[in-house]
Amino acid sequence: VLSVSEKGMVNFPYMEDLTGKDRGTLIEELQGEIYLNLDEKPNVNTSFSINIEDGDLPFASANNSDSYKYHYVTADEYLSGNIREKLETLDSHIERIQYELSHNERNRVAISADYTIYSEDEKKLLQGELERLNYQRERLEEVMPERLTASEINVRLGATWIPAKDVEAFIFETLKTPSFAKWDINVKFSPMTSEWNIEGKSVDKYNDLANMTYGTSRVNAYKLIENSLNLKDTKVFDRVTNDEGRTTSVLNKKETMLASQKQELIKEKFKDWIFEEPNRRHRLENIYNERFNSVRNREYDGSNLSFEGMNTEIELRSHQKNAIARTLYGGNTLLAHVVGAGKTYEMVASAMESKRLGMCTKALFVVPNHITGQIGREFMQLYPSANIMVADKKDFQPKNRKRFIGKIATGEYDAVIIGHSQFEKIPMSKEYQEKHIKEQIDDIVHFISEYKYDRNQNFTVKQLQKTKKKLETRLAKLNDDFKKDDVITFEELGVDRLFIDEAHNYKNLFLHTKMRNVAGIGQSDAFKSSDMDMKCRYM
Repeated sequence: VLSVSEKGMVNFPYMEDLTGKDRGTLIEELQGEIYLNLDEKPNVNTSFSINIEDGDLPFASANNSDSYKYHYVTADEYLSGNIREKLETLDSHIERIQYELSHNERNRVAISADYTIYSEDEKKLLQGELERLNYQRERLEEVMPERLTASEINVRLGATWIPAKDVEAFIFETLKTPSFAKWDINVKFSPMTSEWNIEGKSVDKYNDLANMTYGTSRVNAYKLIENSLNLKDTKVFDRVTNDEGRTTSVLNKKETMLASQKQELIKEKFKDWIFEEPNRRHRLENIYNERFNSVRNREYDGSNLSFEGMNTEIELRSHQKNAIARTLYGGNTLLAHVVGAGKTYEMVASAMESKRLGMCTKALFVVPNHITGQIGREFMQLYPSANIMVADKKDFQPKNRKRFIGKIATGEYDAVIIGHSQFEKIPMSKEYQEKHIKEQIDDIVHFISEYKYDRNQNFTVKQLQKTKKKLETRLAKLNDDFKKDDVITFEELGVDRLFIDEAHNYKNLFLHTKMRNVAGIGQSDAFKSSDMDMKCRYM
């Protein structure tokens, strides 16, 4: 407890100094309280080595000294997160050691061809590793989220985790697609753009199920299913020519309503069909649980934090302490309490505790312009001896801006408090902006080159090319520095902790989605949101 509250981690040298006990004794006594964090699977392409320094024996490596590869973490950290991934990593280590024990021979030196039998001490070492690995596996199994069954899984037509072959099977079974048409009708899904496409929608022309039962005379069922997959409402338009000879598209409300009714019929049919067949149901249950039911949320306890330097007349509530623990140990954090719950104090204490624990050197608070002074006063109220700098309107006037930003970069402050608009005027370097967008474009180009020779992926390639053009437009937009002076860049400030008040002001970030007309989801791109995204990614 003291190690985590004073050092922010399981720190064996600190605990050894406090208790006078050696590392091995502490590990044995803290079994169940601390766990060895195995971040990656063993490299099966290299020969197994009994040498502790080589890292093939994770517990022996970590128990002997501070390992560059393995380290101990608290139970609340280890027994949370993606439990299934952690089990897979453990299993890979277990299988490798079991293999070594069962064969009872190894290559003592990686480049040698001399195989030898394990000594009794070496076998004991391997068995000890196996016991510890199995112990951690049992603890993970205990906290694995309970498996969800089909009755607990809500699935809709268009869910991207449903394999395309299952959607295709639904179409063929529901519409009783004739054999000759099945060759030309293919369901495709692009993982990059999350778009569905049904090739050959017009091949099955004389199918009453497609044109009447589940479709209309204007829009057949194949098109309605494609629209449903892409979460689109179907609209039917008539081409009308006026007296002047101009042709316009006019919404046909009757046909649109009929198409909408057929879409709903198809969606309900899909819900009834998807889990009907036992083998398919079991397979889809496995897919769903592996993708969406593997994470156990971590519970944070801030009751043991010491808050050195805090005003002794102020006592934080338990939910505030837990929130601070979340920011310290859990990475990126959203403080979403109701108004008046004490979020400002949570941010302030998080910044000061981060510095005390050596997790950061300088925090930057970005708050609405009109409350920079208020936040500064509350900061000093909670930590009277803190060394902070608060920006005002004059500091970011063109004649003062360079000097003020220079003070941020060179000053040894506990925290700096600036306004939202002032934050935007501290630019990322142009090189970083270009790198940020070009990396995304490079990913797109990679996918295009992978798919362009596959005739079945023509649809995917077109979607990727559209996305690439949008990113190129974003690159040009992000490189527009009309709001900024030639000043010190954000990278040069020395800031390593960022706190954003009223963070919802930065929600309008570019998002590629097939969803339309949904409040809060747009495909426009606000400059301040893109700027914030780059700065957060940099940190």
